[in-house]
Formats: sequence, C-alpha cells, structure tokens
Amino acid sequence: MAHIVMKDDQMRGYLTGDPIKALCGKVWVPTRDYEGLPICQKCADERDRIVAGMKRLN
Repeated sequence: MAHIVMKDDQMRGYLTGDPIKALCGKVWVPTRDYEGLPICQKCADERDRIVAGMKRLN
C-alpha cells in the first residue's frame, strides 16, 4: 500500500531514516519506491479534503 506524505517529510525520511507520518496517520520509515502500488484510501480522502480547502481560500 502506498501512503501519501508531505514531500519534505518523505525526503527527510529517506535521507535520515527518521519515521514519517502519512496523511492517514500511519507512521513508518520509508525504504523503497512505492510507485505502482495501490494508494491508501484514507490518505487519498485526506489529500482531497486538503486540496478542496485550498481551492476555497483562492
């Protein structure tokens, strides 16, 4: 399962090995490329909520 994270957190996790937190709340240390895996539905829903809020501000 591929989770959605903030880009800065993703890079920090890859470079330092620090655990990162996905939009759904899952915490883990990224170790590989998750391209091609199914996206976590909770992460996708949270991303859509954030994007919709940003559009309302513009």
